[in-house]
Amino acid sequence: MVVRLHHVEVLCQNLQQSLRKFCGNFGFRVLASSSFPNRVTLNRDSINFVLSEGASERDTVYNVALEVKDVKQVVDIVERNSGKIIRRPETFADRNGVVESAVIQTPVGNVVHTLLNASSYNGVFLPGFHESDNYKMALPERVDYVTPSNSTNKNSVIGDRLLTHFDHITFACPLGTSPSIMKWYERCFGFSRFNISSDEKSEGFIVQSSIQGASIGMKLTAMQYWFCSESELRINTDEPGGGVKFVFAEPLPGQGPNQVQTFLTEHGGPGIQHIGLHTPNIAEAVATLKDRGVKFIDPPSAYYSEEGKLQEIRDVGESVESLQKHGILLDAESFTSSESTASCLENMNVCQDADNKYLMQVFTRPLFNKDTFFLEVIQRCGATGFGAGNITALWKAVDSYLNNESNKSNS
Repeated sequence: MVVRLHHVEVLCQNLQQSLRKFCGNFGFRVLASSSFPNRVTLNRDSINFVLSEGASERDTVYNVALEVKDVKQVVDIVERNSGKIIRRPETFADRNGVVESAVIQTPVGNVVHTLLNASSYNGVFLPGFHESDNYKMALPERVDYVTPSNSTNKNSVIGDRLLTHFDHITFACPLGTSPSIMKWYERCFGFSRFNISSDEKSEGFIVQSSIQGASIGMKLTAMQYWFCSESELRINTDEPGGGVKFVFAEPLPGQGPNQVQTFLTEHGGPGIQHIGLHTPNIAEAVATLKDRGVKFIDPPSAYYSEEGKLQEIRDVGESVESLQKHGILLDAESFTSSESTASCLENMNVCQDADNKYLMQVFTRPLFNKDTFFLEVIQRCGATGFGAGNITALWKAVDSYLNNESNKSNS
């Protein structure tokens, strides 16, 4: 079975406001819309977000749609492992073809997976969606509107292929719940553990720091669907976004308030905290997004003056000045892959040169009215992890920002 991340759906309190943010600030283009319910598909390269307007106490990212070869087979696997089926397999069709789909509930709060087999569909997106000028008229002039005939237009306002595909999805989970969640994904989807760092313990990667004298921390664990998994599911790594990576973050016991707990409180429970979007040129992406009004979280001021980090940046040939100018963090990977993992990476065309494996990343400020969901922009240069060397710096930056925002609201 072929599995890829088809789209991510966001439930919005105010659809027009969300459209202006995703399109006006991030350069997404309206691809198609559906009137019943009121939904709009936004596109950038291989990234598809669906914005849905509905009665909700908050904006929330709740649906990660996966394209599979056999919907019924996957539903049967989930059901055999005591998974909850929200909607059993159904067929939807229009003049452009047929799509089979089902919806299952995950063990992570309000998050669901729509399972899709769209191999026999040639329409603009999915049945029920159509090209429409309804939303084009309500958007800022700088927002592009895409139709199949111009969706590959090289003269896009944000630059061609500046954001290319979903890199990873991070879930905020309550204390002690990530092991059972990971077990569910292992049984139902054939996901396997992916070490964030070479010195990661069996319980996960622990991050701890001090903000204004208070000790705070979190535990991170990650899973990936390898294309060479022994499960019946098979991933298609030839397409952008073919690698499905999930990260699970949970607070540590006995710690002070932190970003994971803030999410759980503000969101009203577990859910999707952030999504990483891949870029082939992070400096250009950040500069362009800032010019369009996107606000990023500033890294700690001492980050670029740390001797070890300075040498790390120079060793991989990047400019310290450029990274500091754009607030970009860099992490060089050094852990050795197992023989089987190395074989997978070789077939995925991932560079195995230990001297040239690094990534660069930045976080946006929260996108919604509450301090919940945000985006990460990430560029991978042979690296397959999530920037273990940057996690403490990013963690401290996010928590400092949230703490400052909280102080402003209380003053």
